[in-house]
Amino acid sequence: MLLDADSVEQTLDDSLHWLGQLLPTPPTINFPWLDELTATAKAKKDGVTQFYESRIAQGFYSAAQAAGVGDLTPGGFAVKWEELAIIGDGGVRLKAVVAYPKAGAAEAARFPVVVLCNSWVMNWWEYAMKQQEWASAGYVVLMYVARGWWDSEGSVTAAGEPEQRDAVRVLDTLEARAADWGADTSRIATCGVSYGGGLAALTAANDARVKAVICLSAWGNIQRALDGQAAPNLVWYDPITLAHQPLGTYLIKREGGGGRRYEFLKLTGSPWLGMGNLDPSVPPIFAEIMAGNLTLPLLEWARLRSPESHLHALCGGGRATPVFLSNNAEDRLFAPDGAFIYRQALQGAGCRVELMLHEGIHAMAEIPGMLGLSDSIAVSLPLWGRVFAFLQYHLKAPSTGVATTTASGAAPAAFSRVYLDYYPTSHPCFGAASRDIDIPAETWRAGSPLIPVSFQVREPRASVYTNNEPSYEEFESWPSARVLPTAYKLAGSHLVLGLESEACGVEVSLMGGKCQRHLAFGVQTGFHVGVPVVGPFIAAGWGNKIYSRVEDINTTAAGLWESEVLEAPLRLCGIPNATIHVTPSMKRFQLAAFLFSVDKKEGLLDLLTFAGRGVWERGADPAWAQPGEVSWTWQADADGGGPLTVRMPAICTDVPAGRAIGLGLSLHHQTFQPANADVALRVALDCNGGDSVLELPVVTSP
Repeated sequence: MLLDADSVEQTLDDSLHWLGQLLPTPPTINFPWLDELTATAKAKKDGVTQFYESRIAQGFYSAAQAAGVGDLTPGGFAVKWEELAIIGDGGVRLKAVVAYPKAGAAEAARFPVVVLCNSWVMNWWEYAMKQQEWASAGYVVLMYVARGWWDSEGSVTAAGEPEQRDAVRVLDTLEARAADWGADTSRIATCGVSYGGGLAALTAANDARVKAVICLSAWGNIQRALDGQAAPNLVWYDPITLAHQPLGTYLIKREGGGGRRYEFLKLTGSPWLGMGNLDPSVPPIFAEIMAGNLTLPLLEWARLRSPESHLHALCGGGRATPVFLSNNAEDRLFAPDGAFIYRQALQGAGCRVELMLHEGIHAMAEIPGMLGLSDSIAVSLPLWGRVFAFLQYHLKAPSTGVATTTASGAAPAAFSRVYLDYYPTSHPCFGAASRDIDIPAETWRAGSPLIPVSFQVREPRASVYTNNEPSYEEFESWPSARVLPTAYKLAGSHLVLGLESEACGVEVSLMGGKCQRHLAFGVQTGFHVGVPVVGPFIAAGWGNKIYSRVEDINTTAAGLWESEVLEAPLRLCGIPNATIHVTPSMKRFQLAAFLFSVDKKEGLLDLLTFAGRGVWERGADPAWAQPGEVSWTWQADADGGGPLTVRMPAICTDVPAGRAIGLGLSLHHQTFQPANADVALRVALDCNGGDSVLELPVVTSP
């Protein structure tokens, strides 16, 4: 239905230009306070409520830019806004808003395009500041709301086939309306945060019209995000799966037991305000993950939604799509170790990849810039500037050609091995000879101003909201020769630097005999990681460290190994790994690892990072499992023991002189779904100085 011009003139300024089709209000949502909250202007025609957000946006953001509010600066092109309905897969109507430059007769050339999609629970206004900013700089910026959210029809299948087919329809609409908006559809980038970032990569994999991709706080493998290392993520389970629940915080009255009782439903940030319509097929998948049921249908569900399963389409055949990745060090949903695996998978398949790792929790580095506050909040300032530089270079700069071969000179394979760790091939003990991995050469265009890998350094008493000059450690390639994997052996209760020899396979026993530490399953370990979501948010935002105390450790359920006090500062940038030789008493078990900076004088453990690894089955992975997917199995030696590796999230931090390195181990942590919660569970850990090792990525030179 088209707007009636007379009614528009009665409610809004005549100077505002209007085009497009409007979406009616979904009949199940009728919250006047919510309309007021989102600054929606309304008019009625034939009894159908119509939304006029784009006209409000055009007037508001144009005025804000003229006044230089936030990140918006005066100048550039005048910007027009239009709201429209895009007909998606199966006839579903998707809400969309486009901002585009108002070009005069002198601007005959068309403008490159950026397609944005909403994050989980968010609406069209999520990127409105960026739309105004980029449109003023000469981009057509179309934001659409994925099916099942807000005013878009359909149900949320969590980036499934319907959402992916919808995205192709969005690109079709761009081509059909290119003349109206001045769009050059030969230069399209997809961009998004979180859910929108995952869809951005999947859209590019499905449609070669996309020439560049920006994935911010998104996933490469959705199974890895939800299941980690066979240690399902409990922190984000409720907010994701309960997206279909009705209005907010309320009481439910139930009958049964001894009479009436009332249960209070918590509000944890999930879209419980009628904002989302989660497809009923999604919760059972998450339930299977939580139960430790590795099945082929589950993996196929995850592969469809994982960009890493579509590497050849995205990177192969000479396409070499440029991809910008950004993740945050305290993101416990899409953890930064997964971002590095994602980066190496893309790079190995032939894509050109730029990765930034910031401080903060999920989307914490991205949100300030989306609100137009990059100049006010330190961590966001370089991120959105780098995103814009990426767009400028890949959509506007002239192409100078790109290499699409690996280090050996061969064309990238359809599915390249994933280089999981930070080890450079030149290292004597951890090189290609022991891992059989071909690391591809960087494939940047000549003269590119972009940097393949950047870490924000976690500095003492610095934080997202108090440090106005964040420091970044930058690497021109990854793995980097500047990062030396340094092995600390578990010897007794100590961490000792490993002895190097020409024969790296020779076991070094510093204890001169058998040494084992026995741990029992227990909920209370004494290791703290902060209140879920809130704790790391405060730590990253205001510099409040997350501490544990040595005296509080439950030595029955947890163990602590400490190095000698450091004589000089130690910078760690990369993925720490703890490989522990374990002998469990039961088939199913789990191991949690915690990396600390230890203040021995005060008995304080400053948390640097942590992770969990679960074992649900013994033996080899099923034949239908693929390399790079989460393994729920473990192969023990003949005596029932063997090495088990816990890969921890990537970090970049300095451990000051006078501190020590600490490794904590336990059989449980509340943030992970345990494979076995039997109080009779026992696991013996070898600590003889040779079988168990903590591997740290130490930066050796500037």
